[in-house]
Amino acid sequence: TLAGLFSSPGAAKCLPCPAGTARDLGTDSDDCLPCERGTFRLEGTAEGCVACSVAEHKTTLEQGSRSPESCVCDSGFYRREDLTSADGFVCVRCPTGSVCEVPALEVPGQAAGFYLQQDAQEHWTVF
Repeated sequence: TLAGLFSSPGAAKCLPCPAGTARDLGTDSDDCLPCERGTFRLEGTAEGCVACSVAEHKTTLEQGSRSPESCVCDSGFYRREDLTSADGFVCVRCPTGSVCEVPALEVPGQAAGFYLQQDAQEHWTVF
């Protein structure tokens, strides 16, 4: 059985797991389990859970994510629109002097004693 499919005992064919779940190929269980944090699975696909781009510092906020739109920037990064990226955004490392301790930020937080300013290219500078 493929990672995105399961079968009930005695069933004649495999059925897709619901979106956000997949079968664990490392066990004999046919149970559909939630995709791990940092992965997602679309409805109706035979593949297992697909990872958000770890190399691009992307993750999900919770287990069981159902679409690539669930992927957000990881802690320490903020989101910047980028139409050349497959996801439509890139994750940019937060500058020194900013606070980015939680995932899914669109604007870095401002640390005490610092001032943040955004330039025309949507980059943040800390003063």
